[in-house]
Amino acid sequence: MCLYSFQEYCLKYIVKESNWNQIVMSKDFESLEQPLMVQIIRRRELPTMRYMQEPHSHSTLENITSKCKLYITSL
Repeated sequence: MCLYSFQEYCLKYIVKESNWNQIVMSKDFESLEQPLMVQIIRRRELPTMRYMQEPHSHSTLENITSKCKLYITSL
């Protein structure tokens, strides 16, 4: 559950209106793995409640969590 909460926090931060342009236009965003980039963009386009109901595998959450940590620390 902790990983899921961290993932949600990262995604909310990234898709937040005040952060979105700066993050998406960065070189770091360009270098993200495609599946993670797609997930971030889809999160921006989907309503929050719908996204939270989608099932996630444990390995996917770990991958997203590690990528979020790396990305946030690089800002």
